[in-house]
Amino acid sequence: MSVEFTDAVRKNSRILAGIAGPTGSGKTYSALRFATGLAGGEPFVVIDTERGRALDYADAFRFKHAELDEPFTPERYIEALDAAEALNPPVVVVDSASHEWAGVGGVLDQHEAVLQRMAGSDWKKREAMNFAAWVEPKDGDKKYVSRLTRMRCHLIVCLRAEEKIDLVKNPDTGKLEVKPKRTLAGHVGWIPVCGKNLPYELTLSLVVTPDAPGVPHPIKLPEPLRPFVLLDQPISEETGARLAAWAKGSGAEPIAGANRGTDEPTAQAPSTPDDPGASPSPPASGDADPPGDAPAPPKIITRAQRARLFAIGREYGVDKDHIRTLLLELTGSESTAELNVEHYDSLIALIQSRDPVNA
Repeated sequence: MSVEFTDAVRKNSRILAGIAGPTGSGKTYSALRFATGLAGGEPFVVIDTERGRALDYADAFRFKHAELDEPFTPERYIEALDAAEALNPPVVVVDSASHEWAGVGGVLDQHEAVLQRMAGSDWKKREAMNFAAWVEPKDGDKKYVSRLTRMRCHLIVCLRAEEKIDLVKNPDTGKLEVKPKRTLAGHVGWIPVCGKNLPYELTLSLVVTPDAPGVPHPIKLPEPLRPFVLLDQPISEETGARLAAWAKGSGAEPIAGANRGTDEPTAQAPSTPDDPGASPSPPASGDADPPGDAPAPPKIITRAQRARLFAIGREYGVDKDHIRTLLLELTGSESTAELNVEHYDSLIALIQSRDPVNA
């Protein structure tokens, strides 16, 4: 079979976006605003697993609606996606995609059912059969994720998020204390609830939090998209419109000064216990903005943080080679020597979005 190469030209790209967040973070409203912009004001489609929650916004947005009830199997999601695509919409919103993983009848429930069938209540046998019991559920999840990536229209998946914790040593007592994980991108440790394969397939992935509903914190925001997504304002119709223009390959105007000065510009977070007193890297000669206008340059991670990165990888079943692959996708380099704290946080979030057994 011959292989023919042609000049690369980007046109008619599809946006596959993830918006994750806990209750009260505005993820459904943000997704509907985003979809309105992506659709150019035309009606879009919503697959609703949240007992009709999207209908609360029916007066404000134009969309077709279908409620998907339990069991939330991958097969039922695929059926709903097929039905949605048959309407030839500009955008499909899935709210929420987390049920496919952790809802009633979802992948985790399927794993438990298979394990129960194979080992019953014999806990020693259950431990021995645990990995084998993942084969069938993982196959369904892979088919579901593959169906998402084959949508002919733009796609937005809403994901629930769980808060992660850290064990932090109290400097006064020397005892370990449970604290919310404060990530270096500026939000408090919210990790999307989904299988390991989904984050890889998304064009961009954002977290919204209850303290500033709708304002995105990037998990994955590739370089070409950064000029079009404001990180200090709520996700809006304009966000969707800008990305729709970019996806068409014409007419996309970057926001003047947007996200200038850092790779993933958010307010610089305080030092964490893993980063005591690390100093920022100096700006390259000739690149500095006038005094008072220049944002703080991104910090380079410490040795302790590099060690912690690989330790978290081991915990979640992600080996060093896989971490380097993720790093290459995220930053364009496999080296951790110049890894800044913003990318470090995004990398850890990607690793922690993977369940330890299914990594």
